[in-house]
Amino acid sequence: MKLMTFISLFTLSVSVSAQDGELFAKAKEQQLSNIDKRITYLNELKSCLSVASDKSGLKKCREDHQTKVESLKNDNESWKEGMKSERKNKREARKKE
Repeated sequence: MKLMTFISLFTLSVSVSAQDGELFAKAKEQQLSNIDKRITYLNELKSCLSVASDKSGLKKCREDHQTKVESLKNDNESWKEGMKSERKNKREARKKE
């Protein structure tokens, strides 16, 4: 009886670890993608600022950059919400088993 309990707990922990690994991989990929996008946006800002000839050009560069950064933040927030719901669904599925 103890052996069966141990085996079932071990099997459950292995399946939970696999699911956590999948979520970890998705989160890691998303974070790396966000870093790449931020680097791209900063390089674009740097290029824009270097060719700006007056104060209004600098302002336009900053406004464009800010718009892109806000868009990235909004995308990231919606991604986080999706991950939260995915984790919740997996937790509920495990409880049902």
